[in-house]
Amino acid sequence: MIYIYTLIIVSVVGGLINSYISSFGNIKKYVSYFTSVLMVICMLSPITNIVKNMSELKNNISNLFDKIATEDIINSSNDIIINTGIDAISKGIKNELITKFGFNEKEIIIDLEIDKSYIEAIKITKINIILTGKASWTDVDAVKEYVKNIIGGDISVTRR
Repeated sequence: MIYIYTLIIVSVVGGLINSYISSFGNIKKYVSYFTSVLMVICMLSPITNIVKNMSELKNNISNLFDKIATEDIINSSNDIIINTGIDAISKGIKNELITKFGFNEKEIIIDLEIDKSYIEAIKITKINIILTGKASWTDVDAVKEYVKNIIGGDISVTRR
């Protein structure tokens, strides 16, 4: 609405100035030219606003994609840290069982269930130990008790 008022005011003021200066001769064409330039500028002002808003929109979209990419990198790095921790814990349990019971490394499968909502540290909710090969002949309860004494928590030991 302001746009229309501006166009009306510029054209009325330009017309009044033109009619007042009509007796001055050469100056009239310069005033007409100046009035025309003002009208063109007023008519183009919405386009400059659109261009300005488009550049802001481009910046906002760019910032959004940067933020999404940053969040993906953070989530990816958190997953890498968690998976590295899980691997280290699994390997530690496996090494303890190899040392205590003399199992072959290939005869033990360790599966850890974790609470992924707890991001400050790796929170193990359950340890699943699967014994295969000669290790499956071992007393399951003895393995379970040994791991429970070392780590604690919910532990299951099965044979395959």
